Amino acid sequence: MAVTESYQGLGIGRRLLESAIKTFAVTANGELFLETNSALSPAIRLYESVGFVHTKRPTGPSHYERADVYMVYQGAFHK
Repeated sequence: MAVTESYQGLGIGRRLLESAIKTFAVTANGELFLETNSALSPAIRLYESVGFVHTKRPTGPSHYERADVYMVYQGAFHK
């Protein structure tokens, strides 16, 4: 997920993330996770603020080559 720099700070990323969480809640079953890079600290703070928590990445290949942060959603799903 990314927001063009000139549009950052307008809450677009938060709205995208909240929409993704809501969609997952009604269409999927299992664990909602994300992988990111520790250099993206504003994004990590956003993820934490909506309910993602840091956890150890499972073994196996990563979905994101530069990922060194793995987070799992622990917030409440609102259907």
